[in-house]
Amino acid sequence: MASLRDRLFGPAAQSPPAQVTSRVSVENGGDVPLLAIFEPWCYTCEIAPGSEYVFEATSPRPGWLRVEPSADALTVYAWDACVARVLNAEGQVLETLDIRVPDFVALAEEARRQAP
Repeated sequence: MASLRDRLFGPAAQSPPAQVTSRVSVENGGDVPLLAIFEPWCYTCEIAPGSEYVFEATSPRPGWLRVEPSADALTVYAWDACVARVLNAEGQVLETLDIRVPDFVALAEEARRQAP
């Protein structure tokens, strides 16, 4: 049964989930531009020799950024329900990736609840 307060004023507003932010700094110490890919947005950029970029992701789900280098590039992977930004070493925003990654954990939980 709903409380008197809820019946008079409606259900208490739920506070938004806490946000988790993860950042990783990538510096190109080589002599040639470094191709960086930020997934799952398929965002690509070249980091000039001697330059540094910061990749940042924020989500209501706990998680962290994962970096996987290869011979000719590096890929930064985010996790469920993220939005992201790419910044230069001075903190200037170079790109805002505000299309939220699907929350696959929540989708799976919902599917389990609806399963017969």
